[in-house]
Amino acid sequence: INTVPYLSHQFILENRKVNTHKLNMSSNAANSNTLTDMKEAATSAMNTVSDTVSQAVYGEKSTSQKAADSVDRAGDTAGHKAEKASNTANSAINDMKN
Repeated sequence: INTVPYLSHQFILENRKVNTHKLNMSSNAANSNTLTDMKEAATSAMNTVSDTVSQAVYGEKSTSQKAADSVDRAGDTAGHKAEKASNTANSAINDMKN
């Protein structure tokens, strides 16, 4: 009885099982990463909604809005200082003319 064809066939079947298992594992890992990305996106969306609702209901500003307001104020302050310096310089020039 020649058992080589039978053993070859068994080897091929086992090899297929291993490869299928590897494929399933990589597919599961990909699905896991996709689920993680989806959870993070959902969490981010919920945080945005929460900030918006807080702002609408309680008049609270989101952290990003507070930061933007702070930058605006800093810009306004710098603008006022520049204007004041310009006025002082113009005043000094006018004093010298007189």
